[in-house]
Amino acid sequence: MQNPPTHHLDTWSVALQIETRDAIVQRACTPDGSLHFKHIQQNYAKLAWEDLCHDRLVLCIKPGDQMLRFDDIEHLLLAGWVVD
Repeated sequence: MQNPPTHHLDTWSVALQIETRDAIVQRACTPDGSLHFKHIQQNYAKLAWEDLCHDRLVLCIKPGDQMLRFDDIEHLLLAGWVVD
């Protein structure tokens, strides 16, 4: 599992960052049991319900099995990830 970069030059809108914070705090999963994310450089990932319920921010990159762990929501946002 990799630790992701902590800062990105490109950023998403403030509104989308707020939406991301809210979705994580409210544990707003889709019917497949995941919270889906997109990256500023066009990558995609998902956060499993089990990890979300245990306050673990571990994104699984789609497609594939690479995983990224974040210490908190702010680090996830700084690395360029938001809800999709």
